[in-house]
Amino acid sequence: MRMSYFLLFFLLALLSVTTISYGAVVDGSGNAIESVGKVRSMADSAFASGNMAEASKLWGEVIDMEPKNENNYYKRFRVYLRQNKYKEAWSDLSSALTLKPNKEDALLQRSKLGIKLGKCKEAEIDMLELKKLGSKHFDENILQQAKECKQLIEAAN
Repeated sequence: MRMSYFLLFFLLALLSVTTISYGAVVDGSGNAIESVGKVRSMADSAFASGNMAEASKLWGEVIDMEPKNENNYYKRFRVYLRQNKYKEAWSDLSSALTLKPNKEDALLQRSKLGIKLGKCKEAEIDMLELKKLGSKHFDENILQQAKECKQLIEAAN
């Protein structure tokens, strides 16, 4: 009988911890605050309505909850791009590509952004990677722009 109570208590405790912590942010008391999906949805809504400050904050929260999801960094990159925060956008694209090196849309966007930032060698490398992958995102014009940009920077140094 005593073992049954212990087992029941253990199972209830395990169930409550699993229910609260799986996919949710919890406060110091273990109370669920928001689920990842809910915050992600709020971030998407803020982006769609043009509230970039709120979208940026919410995507930061999503990244804190799911730091190994490359799509979260990619989504926040889009917010930073819209805000003309190019260095932050570059950083998020690089984080996405660290997690998933062959993420083709991130390679394309980082190549374009690299040209804007004068990171022309990196832009060329990203575009050549897309070519190597046989990606539909490969763009010969962007590759040419990256090469020309790289040559101009080399000539200036």
